[in-house]
Amino acid sequence: MDIAQLKMFQTVVECGTMTKASVQLHCVPSNITARIKQLEEELGAPLFYREGKSLKLTPSGEIFLNYCQKILALCDEAKRSIHPDAPPSGPLKIGAIESSATTRLPNLLAKYHQRYPEVSIQIITGTWKQLLVDISQHKLDGAIVAGSIEFPMLNRLSIYQEEIILIAPRIFR
Repeated sequence: MDIAQLKMFQTVVECGTMTKASVQLHCVPSNITARIKQLEEELGAPLFYREGKSLKLTPSGEIFLNYCQKILALCDEAKRSIHPDAPPSGPLKIGAIESSATTRLPNLLAKYHQRYPEVSIQIITGTWKQLLVDISQHKLDGAIVAGSIEFPMLNRLSIYQEEIILIAPRIFR
């Protein structure tokens, strides 16, 4: 079973005949007939009642059509999701050191989620060394860490500067 067979099956259902489907798919009717028969053999069930040139779905064909539509819709969604112009979607795993996870990330991620609601954000906290290892092993998509990091095969980008403040008791004179 392949995507081309599923598209052929769906087109035959929509058109009602192999001949009409062949025109829409730009191929010969015998090719569609052969591919549909292969599909039926693989599934172990007839998908159509054949009444002359017209076709009617069998109960198995009705069930299979539902799955076929879902599969083809997922294929289209997958293509759209990785298109360069597509907005981000899917899971985003971000690692962070504890201090960044509690102070820096909430506002940043809230804004990001408003802009890209189809992205499912997951935050993982840990030490900066563990986070870097997790990124290099593709367990995380990125991480917020402190310090100057030199780690092979990873890119880094400074996103904010910490203001260092010394707090000490007042000295009275």
